[in-house]
Amino acid sequence: MGAREELDESIADYGRAIEIREQLVEKEGRLELRNDLASCYNNRGLALVDKGQLDEAIADYGRAILIYKQLVEKEGRLELRNDLASCYNNRGNALVNKGQLDEAISDYGRAIKIYKQLVEKEERLELKNDLAMCYNNRGLALADKGQLDEAISDYGRAIKIREQLVEKEGRLELRNNLASCYNNRGFALADKGQLDESISDYGRAIKIREQLVEKEERLELRNDLASCYNNRGFALADKGQLDESISDYGRAIKIYKQLVENEGRLEFRSNLESCLFNRAVARSEKGQWKEAGGDIEKGVSLLKELIDEGQRHIVGSFMQAAGFACALAKELEIKDKAAGWANLAMEYFLEEVEGGRVNIILLKYAAGFADGIWKHGKELVKNGLNEKRLTKFMETLGRIIDNTKNHND
Repeated sequence: MGAREELDESIADYGRAIEIREQLVEKEGRLELRNDLASCYNNRGLALVDKGQLDEAIADYGRAILIYKQLVEKEGRLELRNDLASCYNNRGNALVNKGQLDEAISDYGRAIKIYKQLVEKEERLELKNDLAMCYNNRGLALADKGQLDEAISDYGRAIKIREQLVEKEGRLELRNNLASCYNNRGFALADKGQLDESISDYGRAIKIREQLVEKEERLELRNDLASCYNNRGFALADKGQLDESISDYGRAIKIYKQLVENEGRLEFRSNLESCLFNRAVARSEKGQWKEAGGDIEKGVSLLKELIDEGQRHIVGSFMQAAGFACALAKELEIKDKAAGWANLAMEYFLEEVEGGRVNIILLKYAAGFADGIWKHGKELVKNGLNEKRLTKFMETLGRIIDNTKNHND
């Protein structure tokens, strides 16, 4: 049985349990079973999230929360506060995945309020990591909203708790969780332009994950380690430390190539492409044109493979890579290839328009692509750029942008 079939079976099992307990609680008055019913709703919500059915999951979390609020707030069942907080946190995660950030932040805040009471006032110290988890989750949502100072503060609170747990209390199983918080704060600091602090946080995360992966053979964390290398590489590039940046990208690429090419972990192909693109940009800034061209070619090949498999959400990434190649086609010595990639990028975009799948992120990539093509169009036409497709692409993009502006006005 595959993972998806197992997930479907779990959801069905939770549904049967819910049906029985709803009958017992709502029809037969077995009110002492309300906590068990709420637990089933919460568990089915978790499974529905894993399946991507976010609306149904949010509805189940809401049912669980309604029961727990009645039990805790109206009936004084204070021993269930942790369960209520957990449901708020879970619903917050699902709301983040739906892009409903304000609602998610509110739910995380409710969970934090409960956990702070339990941990700080009632000394339920076994729940400290749960409190840290909620701070970290709220930090992620705040960062997505652009509230970077608040996000950095929440990450700092989570880090303080987890440093205490790991370094003072010997909770070594939480080291990767601590590394995640360092990585997340590093990302927010980089977005704020605080590059030195960002690089330091990435370094802390890398140190932990290198220990876990290389010394303790926690091979399932290699992706996390590679992500930290890529993130630090980006911050180093922004600082102008290109050699160090290229080295970090290389470390990330080495891991992802092992995962993708040697172990068949095809789900990491887009991660590998992202690192290749980032290294290509850094190499081009160093004037390493041949090496940059090689990275772009490998990355574009991966993106085409993914799009051909139906992963249309990465069309924007393909346009970004193709636009970069076109802008530097002469230096990279890939004029013919760049023109071909440009033709394909325009074809993909027009298919997205026809399918009604254009969003603001794709428009941003398309506009950047158009800028690169516009500056080098004549030269690229000589190397195979399709003029008719270029005209149609430019007209279509212009119309969509005008319509978007008029709608916003």
